[in-house]
Amino acid sequence: ADALRVVNLQRRYLGLPALQQDPQLQSRAEWAVQQRAVRGKSGHLNGSPVAGRKEGVGWQSSSDSYGIWFTSCYTRATDITYAGAAYYVHNGRTYYQFNAR
Repeated sequence: ADALRVVNLQRRYLGLPALQQDPQLQSRAEWAVQQRAVRGKSGHLNGSPVAGRKEGVGWQSSSDSYGIWFTSCYTRATDITYAGAAYYVHNGRTYYQFNAR
C-alpha cells in the first residue's frame, strides 16, 4: 500500500487521477518483486505480465543518488484505474513492481 501511495502522489503531481488498489494486482506485485529481488533480476519475470494488464518494473541501488522510485512503465498511463505496487530491499538494492489494469 505504501508503494501505491508513492505512485498516486506522482500521478497527482502530474494531474492524473489516483489509482485504486486491487487485491489481486497487489498480491501479484508483492510476489513478483520478491521473486525478482532474490533472483537479482532487474527486469520482468518470465511469463509476465498477465494478458490485459500492464506491468512496470525496476530497481535502484544504494549508489543511485536521484532517489526516485516507480518511474517505470505505465505509472503515468491514462487508461488504467486499478493497480498494485510493491517494493522489496535485497542486497543493497530496492526493487519495485507495478501492476495495473
